[in-house]
Amino acid sequence: MHTFFFSKIVATPKIEGVITMAKAHVGDIIEFKDGLTGIVEKLNENSVIVDLTYMENFKDLGIEEKTVVNHKNYQIIHSVEEDEEEEETEE
Repeated sequence: MHTFFFSKIVATPKIEGVITMAKAHVGDIIEFKDGLTGIVEKLNENSVIVDLTYMENFKDLGIEEKTVVNHKNYQIIHSVEEDEEEEETEE
């Protein structure tokens, strides 16, 4: 029997005392803080650097082009891995 922990990102089983969370990859689209969305440009150990110019209303918001988001504070909206899996199935 597995014990599950729930986070903002994904529920994962506890394995030998280690909790793993889904981390975004470069090119993934993520959502965080009040519905902001962006494209992951760089993956760091504890965070990602996100390009916010992806949003249609970016200029209206008056915010910086890039920001840093901790892995605990976002959800993956679209994954590059999903695109790769679809391409493999089509071949």
